Amino acid sequence: MATEEELRKYLRIAVGDAQEYRRRLREAEERDRQPIAIVGMACRYPGGVTSPEDLWRLVADGVDAVGPFPGDRGWDLTALYDPDPDAAGTSYARAGGFLHDAADFDPEPFGISPREAHAIDPQQRLLLEIAWETFERAGIPPESLRGSRTGVFVGVMYDDYASRLTPAPAAYEGYLSAGSAGSVASGRLAYTFDLKGPAVTVDTACSSSLVALHLAVQALRRGECRRALAGGVTVMATPTSFIEFSRQRGLSADGRCRAFAESADGTGWAEGAGLLLVERLSDAVREGHEVLAVIRGSAVNHDGASNGLTAPSGTAQAQLIERALADAGVPAAEVDVVEAHGTGTRLGDPVEARALIATYGRAHTADRPVRLGTLKSNIGHTQAAAGVGGVIKMVEALRRGVLPATLHADRPTSHVDWSAGTVTLLTEPVPWPAAGHPRRAGVSSFGISGTNAHLILEAVPPAAPAAPDPPEPGAGVVPLLLSAAGADALGAQAQRLLGPLASAGLAPLGLSLATARGFLRHRAVVLAADPGEAAAGLRALTAGESTPQVFRGVADEGRTAFLFAGQGSQRPGMGEGLYRAYPAYAAAFDAVCAAIDPHLTRPLRDVVFAAEGSAEAALLRRTEWAQPALFAAEVALFRLLESWGVRADAVLGHSAGALAAAHVSGALPLAGAAELVAARGRVMGRLPAGGAMVVVNVAEPQAAALIAGYEAHLSVAAVNGPESTVLSGERLALAIVVAAFQSDGGKATWLRVSHAFHSPLIEPALAGLRDAATRLDPAEPGITLVSDLTGKAVEPGGLTDPDHWARHARGTTRFLDGMRHLAELGCTRFLEVGPGGDLAAPAAACVPGSTVVAALRADRPEPATLLGALARLHVVGQPIDWAGALGARGARRIPLPTYAFRRSRFWLDPPAPAGGHDAARAAGCTPAGHPLLSAVAEIPATGALLLTGRLTAGDHPWLAGHRVAGTVLLPGTAWLSIAGHAARAAGCTTVEELILENPLPVPEDAEIQLRVFVDAPDDSGRRAVTVHARREAHEWVRHAHGILGDEPAGPVADLTAWPPPDAEAVPLTPDHLYAQLAARGLDYGPDFRAVRAMWRRGPDTYVEVTRPHDGHLLHPALLDAALHPLVLTGVAGADGTPVPHTWSGVHLPDTAVSALRVRLAPAGTRAVSIDMADTDGKPVASIRSLALRPMPGARDGLLVPSWTPLAIPPGPADRWTEADGPPPQADRILYTCDVRGDDAAAVRAALHPLLSLAQTLTSDDRFAGTRLAVLTREAVAVDGEQRPAGLAHRAVWGFVRALQAEHPGRFVLADEDGEPASRRVLEAALATGEPQIALRAGVAYRPVLVHDEPATVLTPPAGEPHWRLDFVGRKTFDGLALAPWPEAGAALGPGQIRVRMRAAGVNFRDVLLTLGVIAPSVDADAAGPGQGGEGAGVVIETGPGVTAWRAGDRVMGLFAGVGPVSVTDHRLVCRIPGGWSFEQAAAVPVAYLTAYHGLVDIAGLSAGESVLVHAATGGVGTAALALARHLGADVYATASPAKWDVLRAAGLPDDHIASSRTLDFVRFEGVDVVLNSLAGEFIDASLGLLRGGGRFLEMGKTARLDPAAVAAAHPGVIYRAYDVRDPGPDRIRDMLAGLLDLFDRGILAPPPIATWDIRRAPGAFRHLGEARHIGKVVLTLTGDEVWDTTRAVLIVGGHGRLGRLAARHLATAHGVQRLVLMGRHLPEPGSAAARDIADLAAGGTDVRSVACDVADPGALAAALDGLGSDGIRLGGIVHAAGVLDDGVLAALTPERLERVLRPKVDAALNLHAATRGMDLRRFVVFSSLAGTLGTAGQAGYAAGNAFLDGLMELRRAQGQPGTSIVWGLWRGDGADGGMGGALTGADIARMARTGVVALSDEQGLELLDAAIRRDPPTAVAAAWALGDVAPSPMLRDLVRPRAAEPEPPSGTPADTLIDVVRRETAVVLGHPSGLAVEPHTPFDRIGLDSLAVVELRNRIAAATGTRLPATFIYDWPTPAHLADHLGRLAQEATC
Repeated sequence: MATEEELRKYLRIAVGDAQEYRRRLREAEERDRQPIAIVGMACRYPGGVTSPEDLWRLVADGVDAVGPFPGDRGWDLTALYDPDPDAAGTSYARAGGFLHDAADFDPEPFGISPREAHAIDPQQRLLLEIAWETFERAGIPPESLRGSRTGVFVGVMYDDYASRLTPAPAAYEGYLSAGSAGSVASGRLAYTFDLKGPAVTVDTACSSSLVALHLAVQALRRGECRRALAGGVTVMATPTSFIEFSRQRGLSADGRCRAFAESADGTGWAEGAGLLLVERLSDAVREGHEVLAVIRGSAVNHDGASNGLTAPSGTAQAQLIERALADAGVPAAEVDVVEAHGTGTRLGDPVEARALIATYGRAHTADRPVRLGTLKSNIGHTQAAAGVGGVIKMVEALRRGVLPATLHADRPTSHVDWSAGTVTLLTEPVPWPAAGHPRRAGVSSFGISGTNAHLILEAVPPAAPAAPDPPEPGAGVVPLLLSAAGADALGAQAQRLLGPLASAGLAPLGLSLATARGFLRHRAVVLAADPGEAAAGLRALTAGESTPQVFRGVADEGRTAFLFAGQGSQRPGMGEGLYRAYPAYAAAFDAVCAAIDPHLTRPLRDVVFAAEGSAEAALLRRTEWAQPALFAAEVALFRLLESWGVRADAVLGHSAGALAAAHVSGALPLAGAAELVAARGRVMGRLPAGGAMVVVNVAEPQAAALIAGYEAHLSVAAVNGPESTVLSGERLALAIVVAAFQSDGGKATWLRVSHAFHSPLIEPALAGLRDAATRLDPAEPGITLVSDLTGKAVEPGGLTDPDHWARHARGTTRFLDGMRHLAELGCTRFLEVGPGGDLAAPAAACVPGSTVVAALRADRPEPATLLGALARLHVVGQPIDWAGALGARGARRIPLPTYAFRRSRFWLDPPAPAGGHDAARAAGCTPAGHPLLSAVAEIPATGALLLTGRLTAGDHPWLAGHRVAGTVLLPGTAWLSIAGHAARAAGCTTVEELILENPLPVPEDAEIQLRVFVDAPDDSGRRAVTVHARREAHEWVRHAHGILGDEPAGPVADLTAWPPPDAEAVPLTPDHLYAQLAARGLDYGPDFRAVRAMWRRGPDTYVEVTRPHDGHLLHPALLDAALHPLVLTGVAGADGTPVPHTWSGVHLPDTAVSALRVRLAPAGTRAVSIDMADTDGKPVASIRSLALRPMPGARDGLLVPSWTPLAIPPGPADRWTEADGPPPQADRILYTCDVRGDDAAAVRAALHPLLSLAQTLTSDDRFAGTRLAVLTREAVAVDGEQRPAGLAHRAVWGFVRALQAEHPGRFVLADEDGEPASRRVLEAALATGEPQIALRAGVAYRPVLVHDEPATVLTPPAGEPHWRLDFVGRKTFDGLALAPWPEAGAALGPGQIRVRMRAAGVNFRDVLLTLGVIAPSVDADAAGPGQGGEGAGVVIETGPGVTAWRAGDRVMGLFAGVGPVSVTDHRLVCRIPGGWSFEQAAAVPVAYLTAYHGLVDIAGLSAGESVLVHAATGGVGTAALALARHLGADVYATASPAKWDVLRAAGLPDDHIASSRTLDFVRFEGVDVVLNSLAGEFIDASLGLLRGGGRFLEMGKTARLDPAAVAAAHPGVIYRAYDVRDPGPDRIRDMLAGLLDLFDRGILAPPPIATWDIRRAPGAFRHLGEARHIGKVVLTLTGDEVWDTTRAVLIVGGHGRLGRLAARHLATAHGVQRLVLMGRHLPEPGSAAARDIADLAAGGTDVRSVACDVADPGALAAALDGLGSDGIRLGGIVHAAGVLDDGVLAALTPERLERVLRPKVDAALNLHAATRGMDLRRFVVFSSLAGTLGTAGQAGYAAGNAFLDGLMELRRAQGQPGTSIVWGLWRGDGADGGMGGALTGADIARMARTGVVALSDEQGLELLDAAIRRDPPTAVAAAWALGDVAPSPMLRDLVRPRAAEPEPPSGTPADTLIDVVRRETAVVLGHPSGLAVEPHTPFDRIGLDSLAVVELRNRIAAATGTRLPATFIYDWPTPAHLADHLGRLAQEATC
């Protein structure tokens, strides 16, 4: 038996084992349940969502992102839609949530060639981009994960991209299968990023991404990977899902998911992509990664055998939720919200809701329910990306504490019992507090496959607020590191960083870029000491400019050598800056000093750091101190660099520097090296003084020859370069040698030295040196050590001989040989490790083309200089531990913008269906063999042919890229292509002529049918051809006709030499060309942007174009592109936008071409000839003549300001500190402009304090990082109407815009409307990062420049000569339209006349008819086809029986309608009085006829009677006042109090004036007549005022009474309602005659008027409807006569260059007969101004020059009075005056402001006031882009011009003419060049980089005319050269991303082997030319896969005849290496 002790022992062991088992079990359970952290997220979803923040904004703002089907994927949208769910092959839904840029991709960062990119499924491409962004958003550089155990789990369910392409295009065979395979989706991510964890693609249909995330969680918990990417993607390349679900009736009819709603009718398909980066929470915390949220648990199951394969199971869903909760260890009651699957199906949603109620609902209460929502309500069902989208949404909600609303769910479905209230739908946003437990959310995703997933998310505690960044050491220079895969992407990266720089500051941005972003091959560094300097550098980088603080380069894989300088480079204080800034330097320096001090007489540090000029500092000039000091400084610098990861692959020392090199290489220990360097300096220092050294600029052999015979006295001391040799020795001998050398022209430089080193004079010191060297214990170097004694690497044991260092001191320093040897070793980067930078220049001369950098420079701050050196090394590839280099600064990491992908379209379109060969043959026809045609049929017995075709935008997506004036048109080159194919079919060789007739719009949703008829040949063999087209059920329209024949081709240009000899490159990039074309209305998409280069030679233009042929022999887009440069030639005339009209003598190619050399040569008026050759110069096509015509409907080149809504991010925003005095110490200051007003004093009062504040903030270092937000009120016209009180603030906007250009990131502009809602969102709006915002009623807007004006500007119907203003019953003013009115052109009846109308009056009757307040039946004219009206114009035709009028008579009266031409009875008009304008005349008929008929005919008003006129300041009221007073009546009047001054001015005393808004007028008791237009209680009160026999005249239409009832209630009162046309034509004629007499006698005068162009009628109607008018509102119809030629035009600044240009143009182009040129001084006799004025006068123009300072109101009044006295009546004003006084903010003073404000602000206000009553037709001011975009250094000028813009907008809002033309740069030359004449070439180039180029006089005058014709309040007139990066935020909507080319052009013979290699590589990769292949980039990094390698090997073999091994890309890894190899083989073959 066991003893008791044994039993105890056993029990102890058993208990211990049990405890160990329990511990292991507990650890296993904890491991299986350990939380998983989400540390990174990225996504793309519908609605323009490109980030999680975008997604949050979308759901928080309740955005519905569902939209129409995409039009660029080749879907036949016309045939696809059918509302019948049973129609086969169709979808009854035609909307969904789409990624409309899914075809776009940037392959460059991923090493993918363009060719392969086209073949890769867009789903995989999206995953690549968002994986990159996920890593970056997690703060992890993507390349840092290479080789890591990172897993990839992605959900993908579609592979239809490749399946569309059957058969596969030949160029992509071998690529498509892998490119579209789902299994490759995860593998491609793992391969691209070199991730070694599991890579799994999941397809469980709609639950794929959440299942993938579950698998990633499990893999992390099991330790299968260290971190994981998880998510999913969906892009629908075909509409198959829509078709399938239409048959199942499972789709929502409008594409929207109405989840859990009673209105749910099916799901809406959508697209998206989302990825998460997840890792174990413990790992994330340990590595310092920000944790966004935690995954507590997850579960996956299957429905099992439910009601059907695709039917959901509520039981399975409930079980799933319980398992997920158990896995999370969380009770259901502590989950607050569920992001549901919620697809909106009537079957699935109730099942899901019941399962949620049974699980979560059971654990919650009605007062604390679980909330329910779904992302699908916003964006649709994104299928394989749905689950991850829900996770991202909920992570953002967890972080913000808000639950966003679910859309379309206002009424929950009745199929679910919601009564318990424990589960409630999120029908509105709900705050989400942490209620006793962390916020938690469940996320569900269920697959149609039956696989379900559920996830539990948990919030993490909020991070503590970041401590403020500590001050930076030293000079505080911070490097901003940027990189990109391509050179052009760097600018976009820089642009993105301006926002973080402004918001977070410089140091945090620098640290974050250095530690959280990878370093791609193309690099840049911006070195900056403050945010302003950094912003300037970033902007320079964006613009491609060079500045001293910006370094750019391309990283290579070369090696790095350190160069150690020798004696002579030392300086006092060297290294002291580093010693104080960097502990690593200090420690190393102290260590060297400790080793060397025992060998010196005093501490070395004291000598090195001694003050310059001191005795100790002077010791450094002595050898015994200089050499130890250099050694210590260089070794310490090396150790500092080493601590930062800057490591040398080899080292080379120069003379004394060799000892430092030997030590740091590991060859000499510190103690021995210290003793040796001290001994070397000591023994050399003891030598007698004397000797000399000189540098001769010859090579070593010549130098040696110079000293021949002097070898005992002289030596070659050093060979420093190819032609830089140092001679050393005895001074006398050296002087003799040098004198002879210089006498022969040689150049020599004497060195200041203490001894003749490396010469015979040094030999006495060598023994002591050998002695010291014997005590060394050298080792083998760990770094390659190149000896400057031998010029080669030190061999093993090479330093063991003590005599080595003696020979080194005596022998020649072979620096040149050493440098060349380093280059042979592969060194391409050289860093001088020395204090002065003396070695860098000779080093660079030794190895041209290499990068040579000096670590330090004399007289420059050391830390900043060293960082600059590192920056220069970094950009060429030097690895650097930037975290170490910057870590001591203590800055924090901040979120950064993700990589700026340069995305272009990569989408393979399936072959156009075109009916197919089989279909053609089945129809008894021959297949056409042309992409736009389907069949050819012979017409029996005629010899004629008929070709048919069909086209849709979906079948030919490239057509969408040909947009003319906003409309997609079939290009003229397509008609030629069709005709050319018809010629081939008919056996003809030439399109002899093809005339284009009617353009063909290509709709997105309709099919176009084509018919080409080729007639039988005539006697000469020619055939007529016609081309017709129609939309289905429409009439056929002929679009082209011509002649086909066999005309022989003429001689063609020789294009073999390319570019053509003596041709000059056009100084315009293709991007700028397309920007110019877009500005003219020719908006080309990527498929048409094929111009690659342009040249000019004489009158000829040469073009290089490339584009894939895609089944065409000559693709229409390629030929069209060849014509694009014509816009630069002026061949189309002054209008400058040429389009094809007639093709003649056309010979098209017989084989397909995809690249062309083109010559465009003049061929007559508006015609060119075109010669085309392939890339070898072989002719392929020619066009004898192409006649051009101006583009119809072309854009006029103007831009107009507009405002676009801006999403405000939810959640808390940064606080801004308000300041109204001295600025407080704060990062963000809000300055509110309190001064308001519309006068000149208010402008100054607003600007002066702001100037002072801005100067303080930008000059005081305390505010270096401070941003200032300037808040104005109603400064800008967001709604199109400027407020008077905001004019002063408008000047502030111009002022601050200039400051923004000068100090980027420092200033923000915000404008509000005084509404509390706007003020509440102000700080959140400022957080958007927009530099300029406006807030209106709580909605934010940003300013933009656009081509087209708002929709409220009416457009006449195209092609209709007769139209009218359609206003009756339109319900809203915005509903007004210009409608066809053919009746205006009908034959005239008896007594009728036709009038060309020039102006029309608007009456309150028109407003009521518009709004539907009165029915048209109330007004007989309103019910007619013209809708009635009044106006004035010129008679153009008379009908039968009319004798009173003839053509040309100026008449006013009543008309049948308002349009350019109207008809009326001849009795309803009268002549216009002399001196009246049309506008004045149009204001008279209705108002004065109404008043006359009422007061005279009806009331019989007589002298002595009294009359009350209601609304007496309106049109009729004004007329009635004047007429009643003429009749002798006592007049009483009502008006709104704001208009009483008008009544007082009319002569009414105050006791006769009352308000029309109250019953105050009842005090006018006992009047005889009431003229009424009021309603309601005002009528009763007015009737009560009448005495017996009183007459009540009712003009109103809305409140007419029964006369009998009035008579009963008011005995003796006569009530009469009447209308102006009641008297009939004859009486109206008589009344007009009577009125005309009163006008002629001056008794009556026309009323005040406010005018609007008829295109802006909505504004006029609104102005009248709001009763803001005084007098009459008039619409103008100027027609062709845009200037009033009957009156004079005053041009202020008329003696200046622009003023004179305008004057001449008005006289010669517009027929203005009288001009008044006003300036401060009269022009000097003989001046250019005097000559121009004389020329105008000689041409018949009446020109008057007036000297007047318009800024002086008295002087202006006197001048205008003088003009009036001389009978000069003004009809127009042009204010063209201005003064420049440019200067930066720091130099600006109130006096300088005054100089530029007076001629702008004061002068314009004076003109505005002085001409108010002149009835001007035009009031034009010349403004400047400075006030709109902001120009650095022009703050005052910008303020003045912005004020002009606002003043013109105010005038327009008040119904006065006003146009501000915002000019860009005008081309000028010399003293008479205007403001542009003083600009230098650099100034103009700088402006060009901002997108603005100079206007020629012709262009400027064209834009002037365009602005007057279009007549907007503000028009921007400039010449633009915009690239793909907007130079201003206001221009961002105008730029177009760059285009990509799907396939390469064919190769061209090259002059060199490197050209051959680059060309053939480019062809294989799909680049447009060999220039895209960099010669030193390794093959394996430019996108070559195995198939491409094989193809490249074959192509090189064909090109060179050399067969290469299969491994050639590894044997010769770059194109340069391969070319060298091929060259050597060629040389060997010729030996």
